[in-house]
Amino acid sequence: MKKKLIFAAITTLFLSSAIVFGANETFADTTVNISASDLQKNARRAINNALTNAKDKATSGNKYIIKIPSGEYSLDACLYIYGNTTLDLEGVTLKRGANAAGKDASGLIHIGDSSDNSAETGATGYFYENIAIKGGVIDGNAKSATILKAAHVKNFSMTGTTLQNNLSGHLMEVAGVNGLTITNCTFKDQVLQKSDSEARYEAIQFDVIYKKHFSTYRSEALSVNNVRISGCQFINVPRGIGSHTDILNVPCKNIEITGNTFEDIMNCAVHGQNWENVTIAGNTIKDAPRGIVMYSHRDSGKSTYLASVIMEEGGLKSDIPEENEENDDMNIVIKNNTMELDMGKKELFSDYTRTGIVVGGTTVTSSTVYSDKSGGLPVGDYYISGVKISGNTISTHGHGIRAVMAKNVVIDNNLVNGDYDISDGTNYYGIQASERSKDITITNNTVDGSNSNGIYVLTMKKESDRTTAKKVTGNTVKNCKKYGIDIEKADVTDVTKNTISDSKETGIFVYNTAIVKNLNQNKVKNSGKRGISVTKKAIATNIKSNTVTSPGEYGILLSLKSEATTIASNKVKGATTKDVHVSSDCKAKTLR
Repeated sequence: MKKKLIFAAITTLFLSSAIVFGANETFADTTVNISASDLQKNARRAINNALTNAKDKATSGNKYIIKIPSGEYSLDACLYIYGNTTLDLEGVTLKRGANAAGKDASGLIHIGDSSDNSAETGATGYFYENIAIKGGVIDGNAKSATILKAAHVKNFSMTGTTLQNNLSGHLMEVAGVNGLTITNCTFKDQVLQKSDSEARYEAIQFDVIYKKHFSTYRSEALSVNNVRISGCQFINVPRGIGSHTDILNVPCKNIEITGNTFEDIMNCAVHGQNWENVTIAGNTIKDAPRGIVMYSHRDSGKSTYLASVIMEEGGLKSDIPEENEENDDMNIVIKNNTMELDMGKKELFSDYTRTGIVVGGTTVTSSTVYSDKSGGLPVGDYYISGVKISGNTISTHGHGIRAVMAKNVVIDNNLVNGDYDISDGTNYYGIQASERSKDITITNNTVDGSNSNGIYVLTMKKESDRTTAKKVTGNTVKNCKKYGIDIEKADVTDVTKNTISDSKETGIFVYNTAIVKNLNQNKVKNSGKRGISVTKKAIATNIKSNTVTSPGEYGILLSLKSEATTIASNKVKGATTKDVHVSSDCKAKTLR
């Protein structure tokens, strides 16, 4: 049976190439060895001839492997890979030629044909299947435009390949890819100029198939799904992996970014937008102003497209809803990452807030269509939701972890080390929940050092848009230059069992109409002024069983028309002003 399969794979190839056949129990592969003499004459033509032949003959049962002899080869224009084909570049360097010219000359590798952009005949769906690149170095030769582009693809893998040395463009762009596996690859030396825009940040970009972005492909509302990026290195790039465009109600799904190293990053390591079912775990990030950023959408919809706009351009009909179909559980896990962030990094274009981890939503206040036809979204709130941030170690000169307009977020068992020898004058926080965030849980974290508050839960705008948290419990907070835990114009059920030490002003600060139900069993030591302060029309229903040691002024203070139902069983030692004090304008029903 095996012999019949092998002989069935034999195909006459009109190339100056040697043919090698191999088989397993279910199918045979055809290996095409391109001759050195053909490569010396015109490397791009010789490789494209082999790839075109594979386009016509390769099948899922007889995949073609295009093998190039070791060496460095100059490409004067782009290579095109089609279905059921592996490009074996082990020991090979492909370098953009100094005088590259012709159609798509600026790119080096495209999946699919240059004529795919036709709205009548171009490929649709996940059209090209089973494509792989193995090994090798693909060098942009410090010239412009993306090195590798892939769209309309099912099952694309790249293993052990280096993409490098590109100017004013991504190293790799993908859109409409279902099944993307990138393993043990290196992405490095992606250089931008001051005349470039943020749109060119990502080393690996997840984009949309729209002619403004992917001009050689037929426009279609297809997402990037089933992604595995692991064991890769990102060195000297603006942004490692990410997206800055998306399609309403067409999220990228099932994304794993694990065990990668990001070093010397201008912007951030990972920047997701409209992603669901995501795991970002076990990565190491060094020398970057920001670490991991996840958004629902951004900037009031300026980078989000309606599906109908993209489908119409591709000559297709859309049945994708265009109202906000909010997902209360996007299932995003960010865990066990290690970050050593660098305050000294300067971005060329955008003034982003320096943070280890950010999860954020946006609000669309007007349905505006922008010049690139993005926008036009329904007015409303677009929360990010269902996020767990755990086990991360963050050393930073900026914020540690921020939840901004987020729902159902758990921040648990993280370590944030703040070092503020370098400062830009901004108040930075260890952990922050703000801007109408709902149902936040902050538990068992350690915050060591902050140039402002260690843990900060606040509402920044209207009273009706209050931030809410279930628990701020079991955290250790120390060496903060303002407050250890600060609850401001926000509602928190439990602030319990926290240990706070060496806050310059107050250990636990409940302020400005904030409401805390249970402020119990906390340990506060060596606060510069107050151990626990409830002030400015704030409410702490129960203040019980707290231990306050050596506060600079009061142990527990209730002031400025604030309220408490029970103040009981607290232990205060070493207060210089008073152990427990309730101002005359405050209400405290039980004081013991």
